[in-house]
Amino acid sequence: MNWIDLKKIIRRYLRDPDGNIWDSAILKRLWNDEQADICMRTGLLEKIKALRVPPMYGSSYQWDWEWAYRDTTGKAYQCSRYHQQSDMIFTFLWESQQLGYTTGSESDYGDQYTHPFEAWHASSLGKPVSIWFPEDFRKTRFIAWDRDPLAPSTLKEISSQDPSWHTRSGVPINYFRVDDLSNEFYLYPHASTPVFDDVEGDKLYGMEIFDDTNTESAEVGVIMDITGNVFNIDEGLSWESIVVDDNLLLIYEAQPEDIETEFDEGSLPGFLQKYCRYAVLERAYSMNTDGKIESLRDYWGWRKKLGMEAIKALKRKRRTDRDYQLTTKTVGGRRNVKHPRLPDTYPAVF
Repeated sequence: MNWIDLKKIIRRYLRDPDGNIWDSAILKRLWNDEQADICMRTGLLEKIKALRVPPMYGSSYQWDWEWAYRDTTGKAYQCSRYHQQSDMIFTFLWESQQLGYTTGSESDYGDQYTHPFEAWHASSLGKPVSIWFPEDFRKTRFIAWDRDPLAPSTLKEISSQDPSWHTRSGVPINYFRVDDLSNEFYLYPHASTPVFDDVEGDKLYGMEIFDDTNTESAEVGVIMDITGNVFNIDEGLSWESIVVDDNLLLIYEAQPEDIETEFDEGSLPGFLQKYCRYAVLERAYSMNTDGKIESLRDYWGWRKKLGMEAIKALKRKRRTDRDYQLTTKTVGGRRNVKHPRLPDTYPAVF
């Protein structure tokens, strides 16, 4: 149901079909606010996507001011190291010492890169490659590399166990985020065997008719099922096909997309739209306008409350068939015990 039909229903309950009290801009803002609140409370809006490794970046930049002039067709990657005090760019840490900006003995090792895909052509990686979450990402539910689940970790835990974590390569077993503000994450260790998928022609920017490396197992109309691939749908019939093998599979809790035009349908499924409508009516009748009616405000607020309780009951029912096991968390020692391991100069795969 698009915004035109949703708005007609809301105006009917508001007894304001012509928009004399509540105009369209106010109702649209209320709807966008309430659908975001419902998704944050319930967590029912989930999506699945396949992420390319190497990740696709549209351009690279160095200084912060260059970000405003980047190519907006893709993600922009800030390469090298920016030193704000001197307003200079460094490739290796020892370069800052040579110019007199730092003291001590700085050392750095590994190859540096200016574009992320170059990291897989380097003999020794100097720093890990960041991978972007989807734009509507809110919370991680599940991440798998080559169909194997990845365990969440922190940079502190990884760096304390492996001093050379940023140059380690092999089969990823963990993922971590440096901070919660940036919408990106890292793999540990660095994936040594990525798949350079072909994204030329209509395989990325249009409707995919066929796939050269796979055979279709089912085809009905414009719906296609290609074994081993995941489809990322963004707009209409334009989507990209990504092989799951040697790539990332992400299941995440998504943020709803705001309604902007009259023909937008929003992100909420049909059974949640009525609860969002109840919340919009409650807030509309609470506004200090000629249409303020406290009794109707309380009525729609009560129906919204019942809807939230119904959604919570639904989430409980979805977990009834699951088996849970309680385990006792072991007490950690005072220090980490270092186990013998191969030197960093050994190859990752034998």
